Amino acid sequence: MSNKGNKNVVLIVCDCLRSDCAYNEKIMPFLSNLRKRKDFYYNKNSYTNAPGTYFAMPTMLTGYMPFEKTNQAGIDKYNSDQFLPRLYKKIGFTTIGITANLVTSRAFGFDRFWDTFIDLWKARKKAIKKKLRADKIFKSLQTIKLNRENNLIFLHFIDPHSPYIPNNLVAKQKSEAMKLFIKLTKNKTCLTLKDIENMKLLYKEECKYLDRYLKLTISYLEMKLKWDKTKLVITADHGEAFYETNYLQHERDHIDNLHHINTPLITKNIKLSKKTYWTTDIYNMLLPDTLPKVKSHQVCIGYKKVFDSVADIKDRLKNPKIKQKYIPYIKNDLKNIKIIKNIKQLQYKCQKNYILKYKSYINT
Repeated sequence: MSNKGNKNVVLIVCDCLRSDCAYNEKIMPFLSNLRKRKDFYYNKNSYTNAPGTYFAMPTMLTGYMPFEKTNQAGIDKYNSDQFLPRLYKKIGFTTIGITANLVTSRAFGFDRFWDTFIDLWKARKKAIKKKLRADKIFKSLQTIKLNRENNLIFLHFIDPHSPYIPNNLVAKQKSEAMKLFIKLTKNKTCLTLKDIENMKLLYKEECKYLDRYLKLTISYLEMKLKWDKTKLVITADHGEAFYETNYLQHERDHIDNLHHINTPLITKNIKLSKKTYWTTDIYNMLLPDTLPKVKSHQVCIGYKKVFDSVADIKDRLKNPKIKQKYIPYIKNDLKNIKIIKNIKQLQYKCQKNYILKYKSYINT
């Protein structure tokens, strides 16, 4: 089995990155201009199959839709058979994963099957309220001895995810930005329209910071890899809302805001058309060439947490083996938005391990 002409496969995910920022030369000049380079392509009609990282990233890395195989976020025994590092190890590739997002860390089973996996676990425990910024990803990448070819490389930048506290702020500005973040997380009803406008500005500054490290990362990979034979995808797990439709960030059960589910999509050595692309399509782009493609599903599935489960983010930091159950709640196919009242409305078959208790939680 081979990967034909592609000697390397690279996936770069930028958490919460909106397309209107990714393609704006004033905000992200490097990423925006990358689209114009030889062998690069981009698409403005790219959407996520899930409104949050919990189910968007498993879909991107396994090709399975939310709840198709498991009702738990992450990688487990039900969906790991199509997990990209597992497939690439079988054809002799070196698999490398680096993430700054807890949801794609060992706490959610993403550490399986990689030859090298860095999730910054020690630093993460010391920084629950702070994010592990793009410089940590780039510095971690530099510590790994890369072969010229036959690599699968996955980089998950947490930027520009909240808290929106750019590094270039002075102490007083950082304090004000932190106050906004506390409002955002603990008392959203107190946010004013001016607060939201300020958050937008801070978010754009975070995008500018990310852009600088994307430039460093791409330049480094160009130097280390057989670049002309490298297949590259740069995208986001989902977008971010700034009250365009009366909610903020990336709610799990609100998906009526296209800025929230629209994602940038820039590729190298993968031609794109003007059609609509979804997360399942990105998985197909990344698959070894000799493997059959998965079915593309053109719908975003929102979800809710099962409230009698014990796990949350802090619990997982203490014990990565803790599991959290979810149920599907809403779907958006870009034309209609519907609450899911029956499992058959998902339009694809699901594992029975969560259907059995589905009715018990539908009204929570």
